[in-house]
Amino acid sequence: MDGGEEGIDCIREIMIHAGRFLFPGGHLLMEMGFDQKEKVTVLAKTCPELDLIEVVKDLAGHDRVVHLKKKLINPYIFDKQDRICFIEAFNKHIHGPGIRCFLQSR
Repeated sequence: MDGGEEGIDCIREIMIHAGRFLFPGGHLLMEMGFDQKEKVTVLAKTCPELDLIEVVKDLAGHDRVVHLKKKLINPYIFDKQDRICFIEAFNKHIHGPGIRCFLQSR
């Protein structure tokens, strides 16, 4: 992929169009360059359908993954089972063995 002049053209395109493909409450996780956090977080704030949840560091301590979530129309759409499935997928693919993420129910 060609990141373009600023290095985030691909990320920009995905963020702009993500709302059409995600269900309300759906999560989007994207890898980014270790030095792109500021540009990506500014870009995320310009996407009205998405909330910036966090930026996850890699094992070397560099900012590596941006975690966004499509805003909810109804906060009860994202139920407990969805949370459990997301946590399992997130732990398996992002954190790897030995590191775990937990999402607290409301």
